[in-house]
Amino acid sequence: MDAITEQYGIGIPYNFDAYVSAGRGIMAGLGTQLFELGRICLVIKEHEGHGRFQEAVESIGVAPRFAQKCMAAVVKFESSEGRKLIGARLTSSKLMELLAEDDEELEALASGGSIAGKTLDEIDRMSVRELRAALREEKKARAEDRESHEAILQRKDKKLNDLASKNRSQGKAPLRKKVEDRIAEINELALAHLSSGDTLRQALLDLNEVVEESGETLDADLDDQITGHITAIQTLVTNLAEIAGV
Repeated sequence: MDAITEQYGIGIPYNFDAYVSAGRGIMAGLGTQLFELGRICLVIKEHEGHGRFQEAVESIGVAPRFAQKCMAAVVKFESSEGRKLIGARLTSSKLMELLAEDDEELEALASGGSIAGKTLDEIDRMSVRELRAALREEKKARAEDRESHEAILQRKDKKLNDLASKNRSQGKAPLRKKVEDRIAEINELALAHLSSGDTLRQALLDLNEVVEESGETLDADLDDQITGHITAIQTLVTNLAEIAGV
């Protein structure tokens, strides 16, 4: 039995018809069985090409986007004991709202911390609408913090520029000036990309909401476009980390 089937399977060797049939059975009473459906889709996807996987998802009776979110929930909430605790406590709808949160923040939540100012017990008692509103409010607060941080960086840049000007007038070594110029440029670019990242994150959340509310299936070519963009961003971040020696 291969690693994916052994880790995420449903206790039987992989067979296309058997796993599709199991998926149909789960859809009959999905409710809190989001993880079971996610495991089934993960195993099918591991064994089949894109077209065959799409066929399986359609045969099961779910939208490809929803299947992707079920798989993401399995990987997200079954990758550690802490996140397993969250998966066991919350409804599938609330888990979907938390999918975009960082793993570190979810670990902290499971250990008694909070997300958007809410503990796990409080999130358990909240409605999905209340949780969504709290997460959006938290995002707004983060944006305001980032703006404040940007203002601080701008003041630091001004001080560096003033110091560089003073150094030039005093005949200081030119290397520091060159480095400071580069750092100022990096600060500006980093802030711009952080802002774009928040905008992209919200756009993806809004897209998920639009697709779910429509009840329709997102075309495969559109889904592939989104996947391509995210992969390109991941590659860029990896390359930057290697260059910076982080």
